[in-house]
Amino acid sequence: MKKLKITICSLLVLCSCFVLSACGENCDHTFETKWTANETHHWHAATCEHVEEKKDYAEHVDTNKDGMCDVCMYGAQAVVGNVNYNTLELAFENAEAGSTITLYKNFDLQTGIIVTKEIVLDLNGKNLSVTNDTEGVGVFWVKAGGKLTINGDGVINGLGNNAYSIAIWADGGEVIINGGSYTNVGASSAFDSEHFDLIYVKNGGRVTINGGNFKCETPKWTLNSNDTLVGTIVVKGGVFAGFDPSNADTEPAPNNPCSFVADGYKVVSTEIDQVT
Repeated sequence: MKKLKITICSLLVLCSCFVLSACGENCDHTFETKWTANETHHWHAATCEHVEEKKDYAEHVDTNKDGMCDVCMYGAQAVVGNVNYNTLELAFENAEAGSTITLYKNFDLQTGIIVTKEIVLDLNGKNLSVTNDTEGVGVFWVKAGGKLTINGDGVINGLGNNAYSIAIWADGGEVIINGGSYTNVGASSAFDSEHFDLIYVKNGGRVTINGGNFKCETPKWTLNSNDTLVGTIVVKGGVFAGFDPSNADTEPAPNNPCSFVADGYKVVSTEIDQVT
């Protein structure tokens, strides 16, 4: 591999410095639209040179005592509508069908969350993991009657203390993946170290992948359906590390190899050199 040496030059601009006096009462300050907060107060911070200025400075308000400020959402963890939950399990348990759950912190779950109703999950740049999970049902186990739509950026990591390390299991339910990164890299098992499913379907479950990034400890098994209690996986987008969803060899004859790619779509392969 050829290596290209790039020299970055920084230009030092010499200029005269001027000391500006503080403006008077008629100065038009500019402020951030998003809130800045500490443990007790929130405000809109200045974007002009007068960084000491604060707009709408006030104490937090928490009328329903859910640990989240009603104004700036300081303290938010997993939010459904205007209600904050301090665990993701409680958010899923209490959310009504059709609700959106938005993450405001990372969660390391004790075990996978069972989904039996329709929920939209906005990862919102946050991460989900199951580091100490011994059951291996996936970060999300979507059963019959459940429908989970996953939006936004963030990481769903199925790596757990079990023999499977599944990220998503559609077990009779439906999952729509529009974004996020999915991994179980680092999975190990004395049972079968050559087979870790990342996205798994069974019992008529269905997964539609419209986007996202997928990296499996055993790339061959990035996407997989149970051999007898089959499900459906449809790929319309996404980036898959070491795996071609149009040429998977995980299914029994005569369906092997098979394609998970939807009609009208095609796979574009790109090789990336990694220097370590």
